[in-house]
Amino acid sequence: MQGFSINWSRISRVCAAGVTGLAAMVIWSWLAGVGELLAFGAGFKPMAPGTAILLILTGSALYFYYRDPKSLAVIRLSYASATLLVVASGLVCWRHYYGWNSPVEQWLATGADRMGNYPVGQISLVCGALLLAAGLAFLLRLMGRPSLRWISAGLAIVVLLAGVGVAVSYVIGLKWITSLTLNRVSLTGGLAFILLGIALLGEETTRRLRTGLLPI
Repeated sequence: MQGFSINWSRISRVCAAGVTGLAAMVIWSWLAGVGELLAFGAGFKPMAPGTAILLILTGSALYFYYRDPKSLAVIRLSYASATLLVVASGLVCWRHYYGWNSPVEQWLATGADRMGNYPVGQISLVCGALLLAAGLAFLLRLMGRPSLRWISAGLAIVVLLAGVGVAVSYVIGLKWITSLTLNRVSLTGGLAFILLGIALLGEETTRRLRTGLLPI
């Protein structure tokens, strides 16, 4: 369609800022002692503070990366943030595999209740896996190779669709998903993963539009 263009770079920045803002609100709710406030429903799990911290770092790095992708300082910040996200989320998946608890996450969520046998304030296995996918997507994008960018886009789509699935399951009440113990993801987390997936996809889509592979 001639005369119509989508500024995916701006959309990416808005979504990255949205991730940061949403996660910052979660941190505020935990510090204020009302962590359940952003759970959006009685009996729903709030986002873990560890998840919120990682999302703030990632959302902020993505925002500055899209704003000034040629800045050496921004590139270094982005690499550091993406690497930290991969390492931290990988450790989350590792401790779930071995059945360990995280003393750091327990300290961050001091006084948090439990839902079933799972501590509310700790990052779930599914959240850890999605954060790992997001970190790898960001890291591969930074490397700049076309083949790696396709993999990055695929991982971003996984994060986006998973976030949509979580949000939809809460909205329509799929209890067989939302009542899972180990694999619970908060509604706030689902919304954040939707924004994060779009942010990771945005610049890739812009490049494809410019090269004519997606003629809109």
